[in-house]
Amino acid sequence: MSRLTDRALGIKTSGNVRIRGQTRLGPAQKHAEDYQPTPPEVLADMLEWLGLGYPDFTFIDLGAGKGRVVCLASRYHFKKIIGVELVPELAAQAQNNWNTFCAQGHDWQRCQNAHIVTEDVAGYLFPQDNLVLYLFNPFDAPIMRALIHNLEQTLQTHPRQVWVLYYRPQHKQLWERSSAFKRHWEADLWAIFSTQR
Repeated sequence: MSRLTDRALGIKTSGNVRIRGQTRLGPAQKHAEDYQPTPPEVLADMLEWLGLGYPDFTFIDLGAGKGRVVCLASRYHFKKIIGVELVPELAAQAQNNWNTFCAQGHDWQRCQNAHIVTEDVAGYLFPQDNLVLYLFNPFDAPIMRALIHNLEQTLQTHPRQVWVLYYRPQHKQLWERSSAFKRHWEADLWAIFSTQR
């Protein structure tokens, strides 16, 4: 999986993008962290650790950026894959990268049902499926709190299994304080949480 560079995938997701502190998209954008692409081996390590029956889960990349994780997640048999991105320009790049990636017909691709939505994660209406959520520290503490509250509310009305894969988890303490989630694993650069069972 570490050899799955942008060149191998046929996509363009490298390079950081300045987002933090801008306000043209409203109050939410000033809480967003700058875009950085996820190293391919990070997602692979986290998903291999889970070892779930992936067809029972929808994968959601919260803060999808240019769409690298959406493409990489298609290696697994997820029911569907969704990228949620606040910045319209990044969301458009992510959708374009996904379309370009799919057109190449990689023999290891297991899920072709994916799309990108342009939305603030704090108010995102989560599908009622079992979920695997991925975050690469995409926003600051206020938005993370709002996201967790949003998830807690949807779990009350539609109980289901939710796994959270959190890379460079600067705000992991917010997940640890939630009565709805518990920490399962923590490595040097990532942590995994899931709904209490």
